[in-house]
Amino acid sequence: MNKPLLHVLGGGQWQVPTIRLAKSMGLRVLVTDMYPDRPGYHDADYFEVVDITDMEASLDIAKRYGISGVICDTTDVGVPTAAYIAEQLHLPGLSYDVALNFTNKWRMREVARGLGMASPDYFMVGEDDLQNYLNLSINYPAVAKPIDSQSGKGVSIVDSEAFAFSALQYAIDNSKSGKAIIESLVPGQEIIVDSFMLDGNATILGLAMKTRSRIEPTVSERITYTLATEFDKDTLAAVADTNQRLLSAMGLRWGIAHCEYIINDEDVIPIDISARGGGCMIYTHILPFISGTNANREMIKLAIGTMPEINKANPRAGNIEFFHLPNGILREWHGLSEVFSSPGVISIHFNIKPGDEVPALRNKDHRAGYILTGGTTSRDAIEYGLKAKSKLKARMQDSSTEVEVI
Repeated sequence: MNKPLLHVLGGGQWQVPTIRLAKSMGLRVLVTDMYPDRPGYHDADYFEVVDITDMEASLDIAKRYGISGVICDTTDVGVPTAAYIAEQLHLPGLSYDVALNFTNKWRMREVARGLGMASPDYFMVGEDDLQNYLNLSINYPAVAKPIDSQSGKGVSIVDSEAFAFSALQYAIDNSKSGKAIIESLVPGQEIIVDSFMLDGNATILGLAMKTRSRIEPTVSERITYTLATEFDKDTLAAVADTNQRLLSAMGLRWGIAHCEYIINDEDVIPIDISARGGGCMIYTHILPFISGTNANREMIKLAIGTMPEINKANPRAGNIEFFHLPNGILREWHGLSEVFSSPGVISIHFNIKPGDEVPALRNKDHRAGYILTGGTTSRDAIEYGLKAKSKLKARMQDSSTEVEVI
């Protein structure tokens, strides 16, 4: 009898842990991706080159191979396709309509407003009505962003109406549907809530505080996963209630959710709600460390029709310390052995490789990299991250001296 066949949408570096984990669980793996050379292909049993946003082509491949389940993690672009395949083949997963709630920021805003949740003023703008943006009654500063993108691509903070047109055009250019949303900027503390839904009940696996970059405020320079005991009790209750109500209203009954909110006085305001694991190794490294639950494993089980389990161990704290480089072309990194030997280090990732030119910091992918650390408290995790970061150096092209990361 053949082992169950899991269809993984996406074969990039962030899908490799899922592919390897599925294989270690005794499954066969089919990977589809639009690029002909992807790291995930080397670990998969089968692969096909196809755009994972092409739902019909992806469905045809799934039928041809006779898959047992389908999964798309850490990337929004394939979530609707995974849901479409699951729905058409009567496999476990989101319905297609629910998947759209989690990948369309306009739909999320409308659901939240329907629940009576606090919300900024917001409007949707398309290419055809961009010239009419001046008619929008919105308070500045504001945020312009695509309704259907990720990783901060196409996102801008708009200080005044004079910059709204260019910001909206930038957002539309980064939108698959050619539509953008502009909303008043909400002051307050931005947080991340990672949770797992079991038959409609949300269990919070991780709660993080985001620290905005001093260089580009649309991205973070630090994400710190705290212990529940380090959080104000009333605020924690309000966050849990908002998270539960919103996920339920958006239609998620089973599976992972990666959600961002802003705490503004007594209000918990939804910012970005996703039905997939968080990037920056949150899903694969941070959550297992801080919660004791490997959500990735449980999502694989869910995809093939096995009941997931949440086994929370003694809670721990985690930290993601991002770093940047000065302008120029990177020649080489120095100090890696010292970083890895530093206390509390879980992993390190580089977005900038030797030979790459350092881009201006405009979105999350432009950060040079990040260091993951863990500890018994969030203070420990942050201190470990800062110490490890201080040991990392770089040498730029045409320079004989080392530079410190920012």
